[in-house]
Formats: sequence, C-alpha cells, structure tokens
Amino acid sequence: MFRYVYRDGSNWKAFSAVVFGGSQKMRLDLAERRIREACEEGCLFIAHQVDIPEVFLWLVYDLYEDDHCWHEFLGLELTTAPVTDAKRRNLRQLVQEFTRASAAGWQTFEPAERL
Repeated sequence: MFRYVYRDGSNWKAFSAVVFGGSQKMRLDLAERRIREACEEGCLFIAHQVDIPEVFLWLVYDLYEDDHCWHEFLGLELTTAPVTDAKRRNLRQLVQEFTRASAAGWQTFEPAERL
C-alpha cells in the first residue's frame, strides 16, 4: 500500500492510500528508497504525473493562498487488501513511474490554473 497526504501551508491534511498489485515482487524497503530518491526533498511528488489520485483540499473546499501542487509520500506497507490502483500496476511499475517522472522533472503548477 502506497500511503500519501496533501498538506497545505496551514498544515490542514487529506490522507489517502493506493494498493498496488503484488506480481513482479520488489522488496518493500528497496521500493520505498527508490521512490524517495525520485521525490523532491525525499517525499514530495506531483500526483497526476505518476497517476496517483489527487487529494487536494481545494477539490472539496475553497482554494486558499497557502494551497500548492505537491503531495507528500508517507511510506509503503504490506497489505492483503484488494488492488485499488486504477491502472492495476504492481510495485515495480510504480517505482518505474516515479523514476520516469523525476527524470522528466516534476511539473509544478499553480492550483488556480486547475480551477
């Protein structure tokens, strides 16, 4: 399970998680290290660039000046829950997606541009 959060500048949070498939197994600690290496500052990523659902607070509430485009990677956990990833990816494919996005450069945006 991939756990993450959106945390605005006032520290309001929206937590979420996505469950990935287990085929083509990859050690959890190795996968987490590679994801952190791909993230900005070891934890920040642009969700839509890796096809992770966005959980921005401004999708539900009003847009505020302290809103931004980054989500924060919290970690990986083993689970027996059913896969929830819309693309049905496994962990290795997720790591590859993060590596590609990082190499291409995280494409920041202003939240107001998305309304």
